[in-house]
Amino acid sequence: MRSKEGLAKIAKFILGAANRMPDVAARYFEGHAVMVLGVGAGSTSGIESVEALDIERGIRPYLSVNGPRWDLQRVPVDAGREVLLILVDPPKMGQPPFPCFKDGPGLHNGQIIIRADGETRQATGEEVLQLQHRGRQDRPDVDLAVVVEGRAVLYSCNQGVLEEHIDRESARLLAALRTASLKNPFGMSSVALMASMGQREEKRSEDEYRHEIESWTTACATSWPTAVDAVAAMLTAPTTMTIANREQSFLEDVEVEIHLEGPVRGLRPVSRKRFAQYDLLPSPPRIWGPWVDRSMFSVPNFGSSSYQYAPTVPTLPTVNFRNGGSVNIQVHVGDLRPRQVFRTHKDDLALVVDEDGLTELSGTWKITARGHHAVYEGRLAVPIEPRDMTPVMERLLRRLRKEDVDGGGKGR
Repeated sequence: MRSKEGLAKIAKFILGAANRMPDVAARYFEGHAVMVLGVGAGSTSGIESVEALDIERGIRPYLSVNGPRWDLQRVPVDAGREVLLILVDPPKMGQPPFPCFKDGPGLHNGQIIIRADGETRQATGEEVLQLQHRGRQDRPDVDLAVVVEGRAVLYSCNQGVLEEHIDRESARLLAALRTASLKNPFGMSSVALMASMGQREEKRSEDEYRHEIESWTTACATSWPTAVDAVAAMLTAPTTMTIANREQSFLEDVEVEIHLEGPVRGLRPVSRKRFAQYDLLPSPPRIWGPWVDRSMFSVPNFGSSSYQYAPTVPTLPTVNFRNGGSVNIQVHVGDLRPRQVFRTHKDDLALVVDEDGLTELSGTWKITARGHHAVYEGRLAVPIEPRDMTPVMERLLRRLRKEDVDGGGKGR
C-alpha cells in the first residue's frame, strides 16, 4: 500500500470502475464497485494499517481533483492488520470519461481505463465513444406504465356435445345402407336417364363406406380442440395493451415485451363476418347412394372481366406473441412522445386460459428505447373470466348437421 505500484493499482481500479456504463453497473451493489484488499484464497490475512490520508495523497495525482468519487472502509482482522474496502460511487449519465492524469506503473497520462468482467484494462475505441456519449446525455426522467386492458377467458365445453354430433351423423350415414334401392322419381331406372340428369352410380363398396365414416369420426375428435379455439377466437373480447409515457422525455423506437405466466395462450381474434363455421370440423363422407355431379351444371368461363381489383397489401401486426406453457407478447410502439399513451389494435390478441381454478394471471413487462442504456421493468395482472361454451358449440354443430342433410353430404 505504500509502494507506487500498489497505489497505482488502486487508482487504476477507481478509474476503471468510474468508466462503466450506468446500466451495467446498476446490476450489482446499486452501481457501486468494491475492491477488497487483504483477502486471499482461503485466508483473510489482512494488510498493515495505512492512513487514509496517505492513500488519498498517493492516488489523487492519477485521478485529479475533479476525478471519480470514492471512499474506503476498514474491517479489523488481527492486531495491526485489516481488510480494506475501496468503494467507488456508481457512474451516472452526464459524466464524461475519467482519464488518467499521471504516468505511473501500468498507467500513462491521458489513458482511458475501464473495468470489464474480471479485468481492468485500456478502453477500446468503441468504448471511448460510448463513454463520450454518456457524458453528452443526461438521462431524462422516465416514468412508464404498461396495462393489459380486458380479460383472459377460461373456456369450458362438454365433450358430450361432440360425441352426440358424431353419433347422430354416423347414424344418418349408416341408415342409408339399410334403405332400399333408391327409386327414380320419374319411375324410370335407366342408367342413361340418370347420366343425363347429372347423376352418378355409387362406386364404393359397403366396407369402403364404413371405413370413410370411421376415418371421419377420428378426424373430428382430432380437430375438436382446434374447433373450440376457433370459436373462442370469435367469442373472446380482444385484449388491448396501453403503454403510457407519463414524463416529458421523448422516447424513440420503443419496444415492449410482456410475459404472462401460467397456462395461458394468445389467439388472433376473428370477427363474426370472417368466422367460417362450416370449416370447424371435417365434412362427413358423401351419403351412400347415387350422387349428382354438379360440375355438369356449372357455367363455363368465357373470359375474365376487364375490371382489375387492386391487390390488398397486408399490414404487419403491431403485436406478436409466442405460446408455450405461458405467453410472450412483443409490442412495437415506435416513437412515444411526452405524455402520450399508445394503445394496440383490437384485432391483435385474445387471451385464453387452459386450467381451472385460476382467477388472475400475473406477468412482467420490459421496455427498451433507442439511446437509453437501460431496461425499464414492471409487473401487471390480468383478471380471468370463466365461460361455458357448451351451448354455443351445440348450436353450431346443429347447423352443421342441417347443412349435411340439406346438401346430401359434401364428399364424393
